[in-house]
Amino acid sequence: MFREGNGYKKTASALGLNRYTVREYLRRYKAGDVKWAERGGRTEEGERL
Repeated sequence: MFREGNGYKKTASALGLNRYTVREYLRRYKAGDVKWAERGGRTEEGERL
């Protein structure tokens, strides 16, 4: 989404996340840390992945 020119606010809104969370994820991704991406999340129904 960032490659398409979207900022933190628009990206966060589209993903249903806080903009500060998106900023932190991008910072970690750029630093080569992808461990955060392996963490479980929740489905749209609220079930854990």
